Amino acid sequence: MDCHDRFVTNAYQTVVPRFNKRFLLSLTDCKNCIVLTDALEVLPFSSKLTKLEPVFNLQNAEKLSDLKESLADSQPIGSVLNLCKSLDQANALVKFVDVISEKSLKSIITLTASRGRGKSAALGLAIATSVAFGYSNIFVTSPSPDNLKTLFEFVLKGFDVLGFTEHTDYEIIQNTVGNVKSVVRINIYRDHRQTIQYIRPDEGGKLIQAELLVIDEAGAIPLHLVKQMLGPYLVLLSSTVHGYEGTGRSLSLKLFEQLRAQSTKVGGVNLTELKLEEPIRYKDGDPVESWLNKLLCLDASPRIISGCPTPADCNLYFVDKDVLFSYHKASESFLQRIMTLYVSSHYKNSPNDLQLLSDAPAHQLLVLLGPIDADSTQLPEVLCVLQICFEGQINRQIVMSQLEQGHRAAGDLIPWTVCQQFQDPNFGELSGVRIVRIATHPDFQGMGYGKRAMNLLSQYYQGQIATSEKKEDATLLVGLSERTPEAMDYIGVSYGLTSPLLKFWKRLGFQSVYLRQTPNDITGEHTCIMIQSWNQDWLQDYHKDFSFRLLNLLGYEFRKLNPQLVLNMIRTSGVLNNSENNSKSFSDVITKYDFRRLKSYSDNLTDYHIILDLVPSITKLYFRGKLNLNLSPLQSAFASLFRTSVQNY
Repeated sequence: MDCHDRFVTNAYQTVVPRFNKRFLLSLTDCKNCIVLTDALEVLPFSSKLTKLEPVFNLQNAEKLSDLKESLADSQPIGSVLNLCKSLDQANALVKFVDVISEKSLKSIITLTASRGRGKSAALGLAIATSVAFGYSNIFVTSPSPDNLKTLFEFVLKGFDVLGFTEHTDYEIIQNTVGNVKSVVRINIYRDHRQTIQYIRPDEGGKLIQAELLVIDEAGAIPLHLVKQMLGPYLVLLSSTVHGYEGTGRSLSLKLFEQLRAQSTKVGGVNLTELKLEEPIRYKDGDPVESWLNKLLCLDASPRIISGCPTPADCNLYFVDKDVLFSYHKASESFLQRIMTLYVSSHYKNSPNDLQLLSDAPAHQLLVLLGPIDADSTQLPEVLCVLQICFEGQINRQIVMSQLEQGHRAAGDLIPWTVCQQFQDPNFGELSGVRIVRIATHPDFQGMGYGKRAMNLLSQYYQGQIATSEKKEDATLLVGLSERTPEAMDYIGVSYGLTSPLLKFWKRLGFQSVYLRQTPNDITGEHTCIMIQSWNQDWLQDYHKDFSFRLLNLLGYEFRKLNPQLVLNMIRTSGVLNNSENNSKSFSDVITKYDFRRLKSYSDNLTDYHIILDLVPSITKLYFRGKLNLNLSPLQSAFASLFRTSVQNY
């Protein structure tokens, strides 16, 4: 398959199509599956073909028709309601319009449903109706503009039935990323100027003049960003309860509970909770939907577990991908458990992740389990999942050729990035392990299971775990002691920089070597690469160089970084403890007249303007370890703020 090209790297080029094999095997369990030839002849694929029945999705059709007729004379809802395909969707739209017509400043409507129930379409129709009610500043957000394709499609369909004409009454502004076009703004000028504007989840500061905020797929947005966007305006919020779009860190539990608590207080928000259960894409109970959900692990949801082992009693196992994706009953159950941790621990997932895991030759999967009972017929609960990728082993000549041309091959994320940043072609020849994902069961996060898994992985590749040859029989799980480790020079990780994640990786002995200067368009976070190596010489040089560059860029692209976050990254390099050549370095920057100004300011004889030009130079000397000063964390944070603000002076 052409899609397999993106899985090939310089050292790993043999792709095994496990995803396709599992897909074909799963068709035997799909009761409504028909396989046709090019001549549209039905192949005798399964005995279930003799039991096919026509689909008539007439559930609540009469009630839906009655509702549309009863509101036919009420505009604008009467016209827009005709676009609804289910009674649940129509009732949700009616409730949306009721609240929109009231123009309440403290109302929040939450809409939850499984996939294929028409959430995004209902939100799009509600936005079109709000324009008819005169709302001027409407903002829409989601994890990515691509997620809003259906929403904007139904905004435009709503405009059509309301009599709006493109170019005459409104204009559409699109943004192109690669070959994909996404609607990011609609300007309406029929009666007065109105806008429907897409914003990123981290751009909550643009909501000052908002009248209506629509958050689609809120479950895939970090919880703190969702909370920051809520304000004194009408909020329509949707979230998928099953499937990859419903991932996130317990949004339904945490955010919805907080909103319910606020709604009970005097002067609190007016909370309305809606749920769509009637399917539109499928017939109610359609076996095709059940088959697809099982195939792509879309119904993954955390299981309630009572009791947990101590991290020290847990062991790490490699998962045999051939067995995992064999479509065996036990393997399928285990795969569902793994994907449950994926979707409950990460914000963005897609079926492509499942194919990457199954087919990419450089990717491996490990799980952390509690003690295994030899007499039990079931495996212990999966406490933590590690997805790793083998990188490196790139010929030095290839690296030099790519760097000279300003290009970089696909894959091998850390080697190519580090080679480019440090202009060191030798790094590409090293062998490394990149942590693609580390996911811990949501009930056990913060209890040390992730740290235990990473420590065992590090010990394994450092040769600190005695190993023996693997048994010939294929088994789902392979212990670390049953497998000979590949020769590796380092373990690396690339992630969106946040304080909790930086703290986690620092405690494991990882050091920063790269921070992307432009933030991610979706999350607003800067991509950070950290490395742990048992050969510390080159890593220390990389990390120190990174720290010096970070200091120099604080007044530019990194000026919005949290000061404490910057300090945590810098302190790992040891630059604050390097006090050699203090007097020489200081006197080269500070003149005798500067000393007199500093003395006058410290004696409160002059104001800060007289020494303002010295602040950037002094803070730079301090962070480079050229000043023998012992500042508190708070004082250091203020020093980094001065350094960050150098461009403003």
